[in-house]
Amino acid sequence: MTRAGKAFTVIGVLVATIFAGWLLLIGTVVAVGGVMTVELVDRSEGFDIFVPIPMALVDAAVASATTPAIHTAGFPRMEVDGVSVDFGELGPVVLELFEELDDLPDATLVEVVDGRESVRISKRGSKFLVEVEDPSASISVSLPTRGALRVAERILG
Repeated sequence: MTRAGKAFTVIGVLVATIFAGWLLLIGTVVAVGGVMTVELVDRSEGFDIFVPIPMALVDAAVASATTPAIHTAGFPRMEVDGVSVDFGELGPVVLELFEELDDLPDATLVEVVDGRESVRISKRGSKFLVEVEDPSASISVSLPTRGALRVAERILG
């Protein structure tokens, strides 16, 4: 083998090792934390977007959000259709529900239907799902139940 051939072989082995290391790291992060998926289907424009997001990124984003920013967004008090909801009172109940998600059987937890529009929050397997449907679009967010608990603890805890 020529000197150039040996150099290319060494470089190729080095690149393959680095690539394999990154794949192992990414695989470990996904296996340990799970993956949140977001799917958006826009029927009027005719497109479908599916985005898998490692829960490690979601955890980092939620952890970096400051409490005042969350309060500015309407927490812990919200008004929905003229009804005031205080998450200060509901927070512990909602957190208890998230703590028990793994042990609950598959079920629809909340479903709201208004004409041809609907919102469904459910638990299937080890996933917490939020699905929004209307005639022109649908949005589906799925995350591991343990990841949902971490997010709920940060927002409501």
